[in-house]
Amino acid sequence: MIFCYANLEEEVYKRDQLNYTAQRRATWLNRQEGV
Repeated sequence: MIFCYANLEEEVYKRDQLNYTAQRRATWLNRQEGV
């Protein structure tokens, strides 16, 4: 149970990191087009 919970937390963390990276990339691209 605890092991599964830890795995779930890691998956959520990885997905959040990917979303954050994608957001930063999109923001950077928008900024580049704005210039």
